Amino acid sequence: MISRWAIDRSAIYRNRCDAAFPLSDPADHGELIEHMNETRAKRVFTVHSFTEEFACELKAQGLDALALGGRKQLELFR
Repeated sequence: MISRWAIDRSAIYRNRCDAAFPLSDPADHGELIEHMNETRAKRVFTVHSFTEEFACELKAQGLDALALGGRKQLELFR
């Protein structure tokens, strides 16, 4: 599970998962693009809202992007 709620130790039990990673999602689209440009991100995981669309947009910009919404979160470990 990838969510800001993963900070709570009981998240793995509540969400019936093996692991939980606390990642926050407070930025809007423009702020995310700005942050990736500032950090020169090489790999990006999208986890909320329009995950597939945003990952496609980032791939078009040359980034290694993976949409991790829903069941695809398990691809992080492959």
